[in-house]
Amino acid sequence: MRPSTRLLPVMFLAVMWGSWLIVPVTAQSPPKEGFRIGVKVDLVAMDVTVLDADGRPVEGLTADNFQVFEDGNPQEISLFQEADLPITLGLVIDTSGSMRPKLHWVNQSIYSFLNNSNRDNELFIIDFSHDQAELLQDFTRDPDDIRDAIKEKMLAGGGTPLWDSIYLGLGYAEKGRLDRKALLIISDGEDKDSYYSFENVMEQVKTGEIQVYFIGLQEKRGGSLFDLGSFSREKAAAEIQQIADISGGICFFPDDLDQLSDITIAIANELRHQYRIGYNPQRKPDASGFREITVKLKNMPDSTPHFTVRTRKGYQVMEESGSGG
Repeated sequence: MRPSTRLLPVMFLAVMWGSWLIVPVTAQSPPKEGFRIGVKVDLVAMDVTVLDADGRPVEGLTADNFQVFEDGNPQEISLFQEADLPITLGLVIDTSGSMRPKLHWVNQSIYSFLNNSNRDNELFIIDFSHDQAELLQDFTRDPDDIRDAIKEKMLAGGGTPLWDSIYLGLGYAEKGRLDRKALLIISDGEDKDSYYSFENVMEQVKTGEIQVYFIGLQEKRGGSLFDLGSFSREKAAAEIQQIADISGGICFFPDDLDQLSDITIAIANELRHQYRIGYNPQRKPDASGFREITVKLKNMPDSTPHFTVRTRKGYQVMEESGSGG
């Protein structure tokens, strides 16, 4: 199926302008002719999450506590921010027929998320039902606009075009005005009838700079992800996990709907306690492909407990026809 035409112009903008980097440093040193990293990258920027053993964000680190590697080569950090920076945040909500009995918990969890988020965030919401993805609320800085859209426009019914919704959500987030970007997706089923594929979504994630957080709802009676058969369950979980992992986000699969608000509050808290780190690549791209990024901690006291570091897995260098200028 084809996604709603209300979002198709966004898709074409995303293909043309999707970028790993948001902050150009200089116009004097463009990438090697014929290649680009996103659009024109002089600085690779990313959001980095550091969690303690209990899953709580670790604060108070400095640039001296981080090491950044690209394809195994150390990079010099040229951007470092530790602050509650606002973010362009897209909510992508499954409102297919199977979600009808769950929407009360979903809506309450979204309200909890908004209540615990930065008030300067730029927000939008997409729902997917009736076999199409639809923009319910355009970019807004007012969380009440999102609440009103949920109360007045969100109706359950139809199928689950999951990949269409994520693909178009990624494209729409790229239009946001803020450097930091993320999607929060809530769904209870595998994809059905999407025009775009899992591979299309993965390519979009690799060429953008958007963190993807996913909450997959389970049916209690089966105790299984999405209440699917074994093969479908494993395939759906693996694909969704790949998308979240490569973006620097994470997946949650709660056992009980009552856990939803706790999860969305934890995501809101994480987004408010990340480190914004950037570097100027030490070498220009000499071929198209994926550049792997690794972030490690250093100069930590011997008594420091185990911390988990999570960020994007890398960025895509794309070959262009003609001039790269």
